[in-house]
Amino acid sequence: MNNTLLLVDDDTAVRKAMRRSLRDEGYRILEADCGESALEVLAARTVDVIVTDQRMPQMSGIDLLCLARQSYPDTARIMVSGYSDFDTLTRAVNDAELFRFLSKPWRDDELKKLIRLSLLPLQSLPSLPSLQHAEVREDDIESTAKLLTKPALIAHIDRSMRTGSSVQLPPQVLTLEFTIRTPAASQLQPGVFSPLLHHIVDRLRQYLPPGAPLARTGHRRFTTALFEHTDNTSLTHQALKVERAFLCPFTFKGMDIAIDWHMGGCSPGTAVSAEKMLANAEAALDSSRHNGNLFECDDQAGVQWCHKQAVLAAQFHKAIRADQVNVQYQPVIDAAGGRISIVESLLHWPDCSETGQDDLFKLTDLCGTHQVLCPWYLCNAYAQLSRWRRRGCNQIRLLQRLSDRMLATPSTPVIIQQAAHSFGVPTQALILTFTEAGLRQATKKIRHNLMVMHRLGIKLCIDGFDGKSSDSGLFEILPISYLRLHRNLHPTGESARQTVEVARQNGAKIIISDIDTPHPPPEWLAIGDYFQGEALGSIGSSVQIERQLPRLFDLTKQ
Repeated sequence: MNNTLLLVDDDTAVRKAMRRSLRDEGYRILEADCGESALEVLAARTVDVIVTDQRMPQMSGIDLLCLARQSYPDTARIMVSGYSDFDTLTRAVNDAELFRFLSKPWRDDELKKLIRLSLLPLQSLPSLPSLQHAEVREDDIESTAKLLTKPALIAHIDRSMRTGSSVQLPPQVLTLEFTIRTPAASQLQPGVFSPLLHHIVDRLRQYLPPGAPLARTGHRRFTTALFEHTDNTSLTHQALKVERAFLCPFTFKGMDIAIDWHMGGCSPGTAVSAEKMLANAEAALDSSRHNGNLFECDDQAGVQWCHKQAVLAAQFHKAIRADQVNVQYQPVIDAAGGRISIVESLLHWPDCSETGQDDLFKLTDLCGTHQVLCPWYLCNAYAQLSRWRRRGCNQIRLLQRLSDRMLATPSTPVIIQQAAHSFGVPTQALILTFTEAGLRQATKKIRHNLMVMHRLGIKLCIDGFDGKSSDSGLFEILPISYLRLHRNLHPTGESARQTVEVARQNGAKIIISDIDTPHPPPEWLAIGDYFQGEALGSIGSSVQIERQLPRLFDLTKQ
């Protein structure tokens, strides 16, 4: 008998596209344009799999799946959404017992595979015996996963290098290792661990490039070689994709198993042999165990240097878990609308004060270009911005600063984009600041990265401008959206007026910052589009920003 699918999305075009993707699978396909309609279909028909969007009017995808779980527990539940923030995933897994999560835009083969897996009868899933301490057999792993061995992977890489691929450099190597959080690894019988390993391998392959060789290089360790690109940027981008493979728990009959993982990578550098590259990637993986970060390295010396920096990052990771990282937001008031339109994030780590680099992005600068912090460490402010936007404060944008080293790192735009996407924050809600002097002295790498981020929708802001000199050329270098003038500016000076005039001619808005009095000079009010400073207060992460709007705006009018 043909299985029945229910596709739920308020966008007709999306439902049609999904139907086209599945037309050759032989399913009976039903559709609904909202959660209420979907519940009506479920009440009238037997449905094997629900595939739903998350963001829909009246009823979200999670709410729909929670109701479906209560009334139709045998119906498999899959969510397909372009907004994969952590809170959504957590609730989908815990409350709706989601079978799988798939990001938009989906790959047809991936969608088909997930639906096939969801249709496997419960009898085919491993029944869990009483869990007792048991040793997992190596040959059991080998036979289940059917992966390349480490020598086979080395031979594969060597053969590719000898035959002279289109890229005259060694491929990238990515190594990752997983641990089982629930239940403990030692409690799993071989009969349970084998299908779990199979599911892990299957999910990994979904997020690796087609044809990428996957090898088992340890008990719970996998290594892959990437031949398409040979630079740190593409390695980081691929590693971020692999992270998605582990966002959702692996569901077995009666049990959800959560996975922790660590990752290390090696891009072409001094390593000219497959053995050397694998050794470097594994050394980077060992270093990453200290903090869960993604490491990039070119040689063994780089790995050792990263290991020293890992101590600092590990302390930061501990502070994150202990909720010791202070997040404060300094508002920027829209002079015309009386609203907080821009919020500057100040993320402080008290335990790091002795280093003299106590903000989050300086921490990434300390860690250097060999180590790229996991994007989740960049997301405390994104998480808060996401919560504000869910409360209807869509006018709020986040103003952040990156160190020069981070600006010069090729993977930075990818990391920022992925981090924002993970929390459902559009890049158009982000503003990146850099100093006037920094822009003049910026290297080609930094200017290129700034242009890339501008194309992603991130607004650019010149910060620290003192108004003492006029330099219209700044606006010819990059498309600048904001000019932030500090309190030591000379608002009546000719050079300041010229710069402000040029900024406005180029479409830039003016931010007057460091306002330390509730009665700012009229000249400042005449120049500024936005106002910011101690007199306007600060916002803690637990305070609803809407409650401060009237008071803060009144201060600017006194």
